[in-house]
Amino acid sequence: MPAKNHMEAVYKLLRDDTEVVALVAMNIFPGTIPQKNGYPAIVYSQLNEDMQETKDVPIPNGHRFTLEIYADLDDAAGGYPKAQSIAKAAKNLLQWYTGVVDGSSYRIRFQDQTDAPLEESPEAFKIVQDYSLRVL
Repeated sequence: MPAKNHMEAVYKLLRDDTEVVALVAMNIFPGTIPQKNGYPAIVYSQLNEDMQETKDVPIPNGHRFTLEIYADLDDAAGGYPKAQSIAKAAKNLLQWYTGVVDGSSYRIRFQDQTDAPLEESPEAFKIVQDYSLRVL
């Protein structure tokens, strides 16, 4: 079954990566973390669709998305190091990805990574990664 959209393809890449799953289990969610699920987790969100100006009309030129990586402040393995390990695994997977997911070709490039303010409710460390994605 082909990926319905490019964010579903990102989800499938994360879900099928053994290193990512070893760190977050199946806590990979679109948009937000459900209340019943805890940390560690990855949340993926589309930011926008980039357009390229042409002399006739703008044409799609890819998409930007983020991964928000969360680790519990009280994690026995160390919350911030855990968040960094998850961020590294996700970056290793996606930073230069070019390949096929469910019959559609994609190219993903890492753009930036920042430490976000400590989440207060519930307390967690957060790292945000920005990516660009093109459907080939």
